[in-house]
Amino acid sequence: MKKNIQKAIQSVPKLIEKTVKDLKLEEINRENLLQGKDSEGNDMPFYSLSEYGMNKRQRNPRNRGRWDLKDTGQFHQNIFTHKIKSYVTFKNKLRSKKFESIMRKMEVANREPMGIPQKEITRLLEEKRPEIKKKIEDIIAGKNV
Repeated sequence: MKKNIQKAIQSVPKLIEKTVKDLKLEEINRENLLQGKDSEGNDMPFYSLSEYGMNKRQRNPRNRGRWDLKDTGQFHQNIFTHKIKSYVTFKNKLRSKKFESIMRKMEVANREPMGIPQKEITRLLEEKRPEIKKKIEDIIAGKNV
């Protein structure tokens, strides 16, 4: 039994890492952006009433007229998570003038586009808690996981 408890303790970080990977946080980040929300869940600035702004509103009504950072899709496609121990950070592989332009505009608007609100992460992990608990109990009981 003691050996199984040690095995369970050693397995917890791997279980959590797998759970975080299964949550597909990048997809949640993309979806929030498409709704015109930043990493804190706050509304992004409005598009201007220019032709471009009107075009953006027509192409994506879910953004409610707010910045969604999706034109060519390159910014969205290049969002990824980087996991170190219990920390998850959001990064973007895109490196271009377009990327630099987006990030400058985000800085001026005091917004961070990559990430999801902590309360959303907490909610997702709470939903997974019973599943993680069951896996740990199975390891302690010596069942194959």
